[in-house]
Amino acid sequence: MSDFIRVLGEDPNYKTAKLFVYVHKNAIVKAYPVWAEIKDGKAWLCTQDHPGAKLIAYTLVDHAGKEYSCGNPAELHKLGLEMQGLPTRKIGFALNESKKEVAVDQDEVQ
Repeated sequence: MSDFIRVLGEDPNYKTAKLFVYVHKNAIVKAYPVWAEIKDGKAWLCTQDHPGAKLIAYTLVDHAGKEYSCGNPAELHKLGLEMQGLPTRKIGFALNESKKEVAVDQDEVQ
């Protein structure tokens, strides 16, 4: 089972329910971190730069666009992801040719 990762996904029999499923690690094409502030025993989703933000899980997306959640360090390690946290990066905004703001990963604005 080392080629499979255990993730929280949609129950195929009850669309409103979630259950743990095993997905082949090669099916995952995108992963993004889920940040939250833990207050009073509850996790409140927030941005990475929010005071008290903690990496609690990753949202994983497969080749068909189906999303899963995984916060198990051993399972994430199979994908090369770590739960210790990600380096803080500055997310800034730039204008595109139609003068709409788009988010960009940047070091410093000169």
